[in-house]
Amino acid sequence: MPYTNIHNIPEPLATALATNTHDKGDAHISVTSLWKSPQMVHLTAQHEHEIFIDIDNLVPSFIGTAVHKYIESLDRSRVKEIRLFSTIEGITFSGQFDRYEMDGAIIQDYKVTSAKSFMYERHRSDWENQLNSYAYQIGRAHV
Repeated sequence: MPYTNIHNIPEPLATALATNTHDKGDAHISVTSLWKSPQMVHLTAQHEHEIFIDIDNLVPSFIGTAVHKYIESLDRSRVKEIRLFSTIEGITFSGQFDRYEMDGAIIQDYKVTSAKSFMYERHRSDWENQLNSYAYQIGRAHV
């Protein structure tokens, strides 16, 4: 996906912001995309090189990634950041939860968001669907 830098963000920061660490692995779709509109997912993939994103729009995602990495570096849990794969009717999807507590079978997926964004029911519904997808995958993987 091509980037613009309208606000002239310094190159080292721009490079960091534009570095996408999300990887769905060898899957057709990730759990986070599974709950998006199929038309949006298809059109985005089909026109990926025509969609320009300005670097400054990547700041919230960058902050979320930084928070995740920091929490992960301090967490001594042995079941964290594991990518799971499931196949249903020939379509493979992958998901990576942030932490799994074996005692109580609790799945955790950290979210960094604004209060305004949290107020939208759609976001909370998406997050619930995401956690339910992880639960399905964990149930099949017997972690």
